[in-house]
Amino acid sequence: MTKDEIKIKLREMLSEIVEMDINEIKDDDNFFDNLSFTSITVVQLFVSCQDEFGISMQENVNLKDNITLNYIADLIAEKLDEKEKGEV
Repeated sequence: MTKDEIKIKLREMLSEIVEMDINEIKDDDNFFDNLSFTSITVVQLFVSCQDEFGISMQENVNLKDNITLNYIADLIAEKLDEKEKGEV
């Protein structure tokens, strides 16, 4: 799965969590500063990602990080790569 495919899926998941036009979410918008998401929204997205992609992200949840669509897509791509290589 490519990073672009992951970002499309992330936008779909966000559309189920928040009430906003997901096409307005830019790849590098900070979820807290630019989009005014709450920590609960981000945790819901991380849980959805774990369910959707079959990966564990709990050790990667640090709400002090600059959480963006690119940030999460990179984490997922890394985890999927590790899973594919049998490192998880």
